This record gives sequence, C-alpha cells and structure tokens, in this order.
Amino acid sequence: MNESNFKNLKLTNYQLENHFCLKAQYSNNSNQLNLQTTTCNETLTNICQKMANPNLGCNVTKNVNDLLAPIIDPVEHYKFKVISNILKKQYEDLFNTINKTAAYEGLFSMLWYSNLPCFDVNGITSAFEGEKSLLRSCFWRGIAVPCAAVFSTFPTDQGMCCSFNMKAADEIFKKSTYSKLVVQQQTEDRYGSFMDIGWKNEEKTIKVQPGVNKGLTVVIDLHNNELDRGTVSADNQGFTAVVTDSGSYPLTLQEGFPLKPGHYNLIGLSATKISADDSIKGIEPSRRQCLFADENDQMKIHNKYSLSNCKLECSIFYAQSELQRSRGQTIPCTPWYLPASESIKTVCGPWEAAEFETYFNNVPTINCSKCLPDCDTVVYEPTITAIPFRRCDFRNLGVSKLCDFENRFLPKPQIWARQVMEALNATLPNNMPLVATQLGFVSSKRSYAIPLLQPGAFNFFDETYDAYDKDLAVASFYFRKTSIIELKTDISQTWIEFFSVIGGLLGLCIGMSIVTIIELFWLCCRIVKNSWMSASSRKM
Repeated sequence: MNESNFKNLKLTNYQLENHFCLKAQYSNNSNQLNLQTTTCNETLTNICQKMANPNLGCNVTKNVNDLLAPIIDPVEHYKFKVISNILKKQYEDLFNTINKTAAYEGLFSMLWYSNLPCFDVNGITSAFEGEKSLLRSCFWRGIAVPCAAVFSTFPTDQGMCCSFNMKAADEIFKKSTYSKLVVQQQTEDRYGSFMDIGWKNEEKTIKVQPGVNKGLTVVIDLHNNELDRGTVSADNQGFTAVVTDSGSYPLTLQEGFPLKPGHYNLIGLSATKISADDSIKGIEPSRRQCLFADENDQMKIHNKYSLSNCKLECSIFYAQSELQRSRGQTIPCTPWYLPASESIKTVCGPWEAAEFETYFNNVPTINCSKCLPDCDTVVYEPTITAIPFRRCDFRNLGVSKLCDFENRFLPKPQIWARQVMEALNATLPNNMPLVATQLGFVSSKRSYAIPLLQPGAFNFFDETYDAYDKDLAVASFYFRKTSIIELKTDISQTWIEFFSVIGGLLGLCIGMSIVTIIELFWLCCRIVKNSWMSASSRKM
C-alpha cells in the first residue's frame, strides 16, 4: 500500500498489513477526508487473535497517549500518514500563494529573528537586556565587554550564528541583495542593542595573545524557558562552535564541534599557516593542487576563492538542480539563510528547504572535485575540554568568578541565586520576592516554554529544570602557544638554478668549464675534418 494511492481517493477499500481495511473518502474540491477502519472478510475478534500480541486487544489505542497510537497501532499509523500528507499539501499550497521572489527581502528580514538573537535588540527581540539573548556575557582578555560590540549575527550552512572577528558580509560576498540585507540587519542589530553609544561607534580591534585569560570567554544560554519545543533534527543537546578563517564561509557540519551545557568548556587553539609563493601561479592548478584567493573565476557568490566558499557554492548549486529535477521547478530556490546570487532570489518553502538540506548535505564527492585546497590560509586545530560547573559553597564564595557576589558583570541567573532565594524563602517567605528583586537575584530554576498538560511517553516529566544544568555554558577560546607552524609551497628549482647546478656538478666532477667545452668542441671538429681529408686522399 503506497502513500501515493491517497492522492485521489474515491470511496475505496484498501487492505492494510493483512489485518485491516481502510475505507477512505476524500474530495479534492472541499479538502474533506473521512477515514474509517473496517475488517476485511473477517470478524474483528479473529483479526485481534492474529495480532503479534493478542493480549493488547484491538482497542489498544484507547488506553495510551495519542503520541503512541501511530507507533503501536498499524491502522492509526497509516491514518496519521494520510492526514499528515494532506495537511502538508494544504500548507505548501498556502505558502506557494506568496510570490517568494518578490517577497525575498521581507521574508529574510522577518526570518532573521526566527531564532534566539545573539544579543538583545531593544523593541524587536527583547524588552530589556538579558531577556532572550544567546550570549549572556562576554569577556575579552578577562575584561567584560558588551557582546554587541564584538559579536554579530552571521549565516552558516545550518542557519544563523554569533560570529566573532568575522569579515564584513560585503567583503565576503559579491554585491547582491543578500549581502546588502546581511549588512543591513547587522547594522540595525548593533544600533538597536542595549550597549552604550560609545561602544556602538567604536571600531573593533582584535589583538590576540596566548593564554586562557588572554582570549575570548562567553556565557551562552539555550533558553529552553523561552523557546517552544519545536522540531529538532540533532541527536544531541548543546551548542555548536566553529573556528575558521575570517574570510571563509563557516561550514558547521564539516568543521564544527560541540559545547556542553552545564559545563565550563575550554577550547585551546593551535594554528598552522599554509602559504605559497606567487611564483607557482605559472603552474597549472591541477598540478600544484591549490588555488589562490584571487583565482576566483569559478566563484559566483563570493568575492574571493577559498575551499569553504567553493564547497558551499558547489553544494548549493547541486541541491538547487536536484530540487528542480525532483519537484519540476522552473525557478530554483534557496533556504533563506544561505547566500543567493542576484539571479536566484527565491526563498524555499518549509518542505522544499527540508529536501534542499538533504541534497545539500549529501553532495557526491566528484561534483566538487574542482574545489582545491587553499594556497594561502590558516588552519585552526581546537582541543576541547569540558568541566562541570562547581556549585557555590563555603570554599569558593567570593573567590571564584561565578561565586563572586560583588561582580556586577555576572550573568543572570546567578549560579548561587537559587540557593540564596531558597534560604530566604525558608526564613522570610512573605518578603522573599521583594528582597530578591531589590538585590537583583534571579533564580536559576526555570520552567519550560510550554507547560505540560498531560504526561506521556515522549513528554518531559519535569516541567522545571536548573539553567546551569541544561541551558547555560561557559566557553573560553584561547591560543595555547605564542608561535605557529608555517608550511610554504614554492617552486623547487628554476631553470637558472637547474643549469647552475649542472654546471657546478660538471666543474666538480671533471674540472670542466665553458672554455674547456669550447676547446673540446673545436677538437672534435678537427678530428672529423682530418678524417674526412684522409679519406679523400686515399681515393685519389
């Protein structure tokens, strides 16, 4: 029995897994669907006896959560599929009524805020600082700085991320509506943030030094208390980080690494500089096996060549062509967060984007064989260590950074606030909320965004949780050494050097010089001449 059978249903009986029949009536005009299960020439009792576990009975779905019914009951499973496909078709038809090319700019600006903001934007994402931002606190070389001063929102292959020390979008991408919108949104976010005006106008200058206290430290918040529990494709819960060249597009699936909530994550970086002499540009790229940044003839979206940029464009164009072939599209589309050339400014719908992502993540290697390594780049190798948070007690109060009561730059909720508020509630139950507000205490006890109405096999059993277990993480990025390794590609030997070596070897081995070579040539000519003259004399 195939799902495609339900595209045009007309009062037809279909046998389902040799046990049940599904009687369906569907009208394309009214979008009405009626489903009813019936037995196929057998009584209901006989069919129940043939099931794998007769003890369950035929009314098993009446006694379980609705989420379990489509899993354990074959009839409910198929009903679920049919109804899901119809609703999906209705949603797609509704989305397709939008001119997704004309609405490109509007959709991009709206979807820019569809996830947690890197930092709070006044009146757009948040009403006050620290309400919903992914970045709670930022420290550069141990000094607190506004996150909006050193971070900006930037696209990746999996959506938007918070970027540090990244080149401007108009430097990375060719002039297009996409690059204009990215720069526009970044500028609006920066000037709409809660940081002081002095920081907003200050240029970012990043000078790197080795050491844990000389790097970048951020406090990150997943905000399970703010986000609805939506669809998630990942099998792990946490954050993804990537460290790459500032001019290359971040490929999180290829280069990303996970950071654990509830832990202090130390990311020690070592770097290797790959460089090449300009003299090798005369050699074919296929022979030297690398490309320079200015060899960008094949780049359609990016200003400069890099391996990451090339792989991204290759994956995008492959996914677009496969999606066009699969769906019979006349105009290719791109998920809103991925870069699009000026000629392709059409946003994919939700299911188009899901199919696009499947093709995007499974490009055959041969399709991107033209993407050669970079001749000039820096490769970063992270070493990650995750250590659980230490809770505040008499040993570290006022000593460790997170347990310092007087540190006004501590992220809220404070790690110690829940303990203090529970103690206050035990002694001052009536005045505790007022005291906590006056002192600026925010408890780390949180509730999920949607309260649970009923327990179920796939629901959370606890409606509350501790933010320092499931939401908050500290990540410190730093260089481990003061020096890096450099690997340089150069021409092994020029023609001048080649002949110099040959001449040197000849002089060393047989004492030969240019004068000697001329004399030897003259001697050979004399011998040939004398031989010819002798032969002529004998003939006479």
